[in-house]
Amino acid sequence: MYLPALVWMVPASMLIAPLGARLAHRLPVSTLKRIFACVLIALAAKMLWNFFS
Repeated sequence: MYLPALVWMVPASMLIAPLGARLAHRLPVSTLKRIFACVLIALAAKMLWNFFS
């Protein structure tokens, strides 16, 4: 079961979410789009790596 992961993820998310919301309102839209694109590329690369390894 994934209960230990849940115990760590919930408090961490609750602490970091306000920071993310503030950053999303302060950063320009183009910067947010670039950050999101980089995250998507990194996730796709990880998925491909796991698929072929």
